[in-house]
Amino acid sequence: MRYPPRSPRPLPPLALLAWLLLSGALLLPAPPLAGALPDPGDPCLAPGTDLEPLSLADLWALARERDAGFQAAAERLEASEAVARAASRSRFPVLEVDGLWNYGRRTSPGEERVLGVGPRSDLRLLSTWSLLDGGRNARARGAGASRAATQAGAGAFALAWEAEVARSWSAARRAEAEAQALEEHHQALEALLPVVERRVAAGVEASWELRLLEETRARGAARRAQALEARDAARAELSALAGRCVTATTPPPGAGAFPAPGPTPPGGAEAMSSPAGNAPDPLSEHPALLQMERLAEARSAQAWAQANQGRWNLSLVGGAGPTRSRAFDPDPVEYEYLAGVAGQFRLDLAGVARQERQAGEAEARALRAEADRLREAHLREAATLDAELARMGERGSALERETVGTEATLEAARMRWAAGVDGWQQVIQALERRLAATLAHTSWEEAFRLALIRRAELDDRLPALATQLEAVR
Repeated sequence: MRYPPRSPRPLPPLALLAWLLLSGALLLPAPPLAGALPDPGDPCLAPGTDLEPLSLADLWALARERDAGFQAAAERLEASEAVARAASRSRFPVLEVDGLWNYGRRTSPGEERVLGVGPRSDLRLLSTWSLLDGGRNARARGAGASRAATQAGAGAFALAWEAEVARSWSAARRAEAEAQALEEHHQALEALLPVVERRVAAGVEASWELRLLEETRARGAARRAQALEARDAARAELSALAGRCVTATTPPPGAGAFPAPGPTPPGGAEAMSSPAGNAPDPLSEHPALLQMERLAEARSAQAWAQANQGRWNLSLVGGAGPTRSRAFDPDPVEYEYLAGVAGQFRLDLAGVARQERQAGEAEARALRAEADRLREAHLREAATLDAELARMGERGSALERETVGTEATLEAARMRWAAGVDGWQQVIQALERRLAATLAHTSWEEAFRLALIRRAELDDRLPALATQLEAVR
């Protein structure tokens, strides 16, 4: 038997509502992935945040408070100072309280032997004052050198940190300048579009010209997006350092030229590498070199201290205190005191201590050789940077003249186009040449700033350079 086909029934109201809710949930956009969520640690992503331009000195001040490396350096310095204080205080007398209580039968000769099992106790206050110690002076010397090495290490860390932050600040300054140049270029191209469209619609120019302009606009938009991406990344880096939404300050209008590198001693690099007479060593106070030299001194002193430890000493000793025993009659407590001199001299017939001292001295000489190697490398790099900086100014002047020339050429191209002498293609070419000249000059500025930062890092004068960098183009 065959049944007739059933007609479709309308859905119940509740089922219809559930179906609509399910369809709406499926049509909603999916939530962003965890990696695509805004980083709550980026201060610039907070709503209502204003971008704050910061000078290099202000960025240093903010970032220093947030960097745990400075706290670690301070703790290491405190530890080295505590070690140095402990070494100096070893010259004072040492007091000791020694007590003993026991119960049992003693077999030593005397009256107590026949008394059998019983208790006995004593308490002593002992004092030792080491007058002469073979390794004490060397230990104090080593502790002092280690403290000086830790201080120099903290200075070397601060110097390297300031240089790294200065490079990030300089990169942000370049990113801001490039983004501004490409934004102006993009706006200039956008301003051409309605004019060219009207000319094409009027039949003055062919549609092919409009396609060329579209291609140029697309290329400019891609470069602009790339520049904005680099600018935002630079801002994010500086903001992470400062703890708030910041960027590098832009130079004021009409700012002066770049500062010249630090003064070089007469005679050039040769005089720097071999200072004659009483001439000061230009790198004598560099913290990285000071750290290695002080580490060498500390290792040499530690070798002497280790070799002479316990070999000879002369001390005053004394002690006093009560002793309680059943052997004492009638009072079970008796008092005793003593004072004397203790000395020790140990022969090193096998030469073990001498070999250990020689090993430590060899390690100290190796550290001094590494310091000399680092010093020579710094001198060579300083001489190279001086030579580069002496010539970079000429290239910067030429690039600046080229930038000024491209501005004049662009203005002439616009006037000729407006007069109907040339087409808008010449304006586009002039815009591209101006952009290329501007970006080349910006790249040169970045290279010059980095050379100045590295040169100041070698001379340990970054704070003095920061003020000059803030006022230059």
